[in-house]
Amino acid sequence: FAPGMLATIFAFPKTQFGDQTANFNSLPIPDTLGDVEVLVAGQPSPILYASPLQINFQVPAATPVGGLQEIQMVRASTGQVLASWLFNIYAVSPGLFTANSTGNGQLAATNQDGTVNNGANPAKAGSYVTLYGTGQGVVSGMPPDGQPTPKTGLLPTGSDIKVFINSDFVPQSDIEFSGLAPGFVGVWQINVKVPANVPPGSVPVFVDLEGINSVLDPNGIRRVTTISVTP
Repeated sequence: FAPGMLATIFAFPKTQFGDQTANFNSLPIPDTLGDVEVLVAGQPSPILYASPLQINFQVPAATPVGGLQEIQMVRASTGQVLASWLFNIYAVSPGLFTANSTGNGQLAATNQDGTVNNGANPAKAGSYVTLYGTGQGVVSGMPPDGQPTPKTGLLPTGSDIKVFINSDFVPQSDIEFSGLAPGFVGVWQINVKVPANVPPGSVPVFVDLEGINSVLDPNGIRRVTTISVTP
């Protein structure tokens, strides 16, 4: 986990987080949903979705980094702790969203003309694509927890980002923007140029932020994330 990112926690088998299912339906995103609260290092977290088996939330931006912090699931009406565990909190933890929400395969990306990138709508080599993810860490000027990023005035991440398309390093000059996605909560946006020499088809794409790779998790499990390209 990293401050400001979107995260998901699942219940252990034969256990559950409360007994309600609810989605947030207004902004700012609430700290209590379905009679459940998520406390990260004692701080309340905005909750996007809560169910007995899964909770999607935003890690508070003020969460201390560099060690283990406790994350608690609490029944709001009674204060009962439903679940608790210690998790590593890093300054950044880059991850890109995929179309099927598994973390593998076709990325949730858009082409330069605004169409969704996929096999039917590939990006032209030499054009720009927009990648979406989370885990970019604290960004200067970022909105309060649960609030969307303003649609005016870009909020960029630091410059220590590397993008690899078809395993080739993309020059920094071809990364048009890396920062918080306007109008969204906790979403990281990267606008990057597809190298002109990329072959057609499904090509691997990953990012490296401050030395942390988006497709290699702390357990050593490697994922493959891709975009679709045409000449």
